[in-house]
Amino acid sequence: MKDMKIAPRFLLLILVLGFSLTSCKDNNRTLDVEERDLRLEEAESEEISEEIYRAKISSLNENVNEGRNVSGNVTLKIEGDELQITVEASGLEPNMQHLQHLHGMKNGTETTCPDAAADKNNDGVVDIIEATESAGITMIPFHGDPVNMEIKTHSYPKTDAEGNFTYSQTVDLDSLRSAFKNKFGWEELDFSKFTYMVHGVEEGALPNTAASVMDVPANVTIPVGCAKISKE
Repeated sequence: MKDMKIAPRFLLLILVLGFSLTSCKDNNRTLDVEERDLRLEEAESEEISEEIYRAKISSLNENVNEGRNVSGNVTLKIEGDELQITVEASGLEPNMQHLQHLHGMKNGTETTCPDAAADKNNDGVVDIIEATESAGITMIPFHGDPVNMEIKTHSYPKTDAEGNFTYSQTVDLDSLRSAFKNKFGWEELDFSKFTYMVHGVEEGALPNTAASVMDVPANVTIPVGCAKISKE
């Protein structure tokens, strides 16, 4: 009789222990899931941020560029702390180094590409001085080292025999921001404020009235392609 009384108690104890072990396993499983979700959230928050700006190049001053229609695309891709710059252009003077820059206003206001109405002296071309009214001044050069902010250099892209070039450069974004702020005072480097321009026609193609800057020949600085930068 005594053994028969003990048996139910023993079975009850086994059931309680079994339930406790199952509960522990369930709790551990819940903790594992929560830890996994937390790690996923942390990984997502650490994902590299990305912004893309694009522009389609339209032609300017075709009458002094042998009737060529300059075209192409500009892509600015911010990935983490890097800026990837890509320009594909065609319809340019062949076998020539072409200056190209981002233009902007000193006060940070919006820019646009100039049109024929920008030709204030009616000499048949929109020179670099006339273009600044709508496109702004030369700011960021697209050459071998954009961060140095130097305009006069020989590291701009050169076209092939068909008048095409592809330019690709990756720069440290913080370094570019710092250099730009030191030179122009902008607190924020907003690429949507810029207009892209590519320059250059053959020597002797321009009227003597075409103006230039920094003692650079006018045929080197004359804009032949323009694109308004927009955020994608």
